[in-house]
Amino acid sequence: MTVYFDENIPPHLAKGFHLIQEKENLKNGRVPFSVKVLKDEFGQGTKDIDWIPQVGLDRNFVVTRDININKKKDERNAYREAGIGMFFIYGTSKNAGLSVWEILFILAKHWEAMIKIMLEDDKAFAYKLTAKGRPKKLP
Repeated sequence: MTVYFDENIPPHLAKGFHLIQEKENLKNGRVPFSVKVLKDEFGQGTKDIDWIPQVGLDRNFVVTRDININKKKDERNAYREAGIGMFFIYGTSKNAGLSVWEILFILAKHWEAMIKIMLEDDKAFAYKLTAKGRPKKLP
């Protein structure tokens, strides 16, 4: 299993989470999974509708700030049909940008819950991640 960080997430966060998760996989005896940067696999600027089916070839997951993937019908249908689990990082408002530290805080806060969701949910899903509260399942 692979967790892909979309190109709107700083790539060094993916590398950091990969290093941490690699050690945690060994320590906890979990199903091993890695953390990768989406653009490293599919190229910078690849359209969502093009990478989604490729990511879905295996049981993979995506962390993104691109909430339009869940709003655009064709992209939403594509990730659902591909069986991809999606985690959408939300700021405090639609127009609020997030610093790397805010993104790191949100991911660190929810990482264990995300792992549980990834291991237990065997079909496509979408969750909203914010600085407050728990991951919220999206329709």
